[in-house]
Amino acid sequence: MSPKNNRRHDRGSLFLEAIFALGLLLLITASLGTVYPQLIQSLAKAERYSKLVQIAEYTGSYLFRWADFSPASKALLLKNYRDGSELELSEETRVNRLLWADPLVSGSEAIPDEYKASIQFWETTHSDRAVVNVRIWYDKNLDNAIDPSEISLSFSTVVTEKLAL
Repeated sequence: MSPKNNRRHDRGSLFLEAIFALGLLLLITASLGTVYPQLIQSLAKAERYSKLVQIAEYTGSYLFRWADFSPASKALLLKNYRDGSELELSEETRVNRLLWADPLVSGSEAIPDEYKASIQFWETTHSDRAVVNVRIWYDKNLDNAIDPSEISLSFSTVVTEKLAL
């Protein structure tokens, strides 16, 4: 084969490689085009879930701090709560508006209104203890109700009231 023919063959081969590379790049881009929005949604959901875990830990700590308060310093004694009663007398569920003693996050970071918490008393027939159900959720439509499409955490515990001395 002459050197002139060899160069033509190289140019044709380079052209085919470029077309193949562009086709492969377009295929990858089209594949990622459908995956990318799902990835963004999954990352946002993971971030919200992480914040829900942080709020749930704090809420559990808050609940046990409340149970440890002297009965004289509480607005309502444990024995005055009924099944389904909320701990927060204001019926406020926005985490950033609950009457908690300590700030949940440090610095200038704020918790959006979409993060909600509900602390309800159950099995209140005993005067000194009750089962407490804590629900934390991300209320994306701000209707104060947990929808099946909204992520949430829930746990229950038993609290006893500190005896007055």
